[in-house]
Amino acid sequence: MPIWDVRMIDPSKISISLDREVKPYFEEIKMEDRRKLDLEILRAMGVQGISLDDLYKEFVELVEDRLAKADRPLKRLASEAQSTESNSEIEPDDEEGNNQ
Repeated sequence: MPIWDVRMIDPSKISISLDREVKPYFEEIKMEDRRKLDLEILRAMGVQGISLDDLYKEFVELVEDRLAKADRPLKRLASEAQSTESNSEIEPDDEEGNNQ
């Protein structure tokens, strides 16, 4: 497996605040500084012809599949449910009354 040289990253192409709070994965991929960093890392690795949006879509699907296999609630769905609880009642998803 090839190993890429981290020194190939051009710091002038990215500006990331090291003081910034890391957001949940589904929010982090929407952050402009995250996108710039990921693009620069892919460039430094020699990866070409890949859409960052497609890569993020696959990443989110993988994380959510792993969470489902670990029998953990999907964080995005859980946070969406919390934000709508104050506006409407959430119905149970199964006969036992468990929400996903």
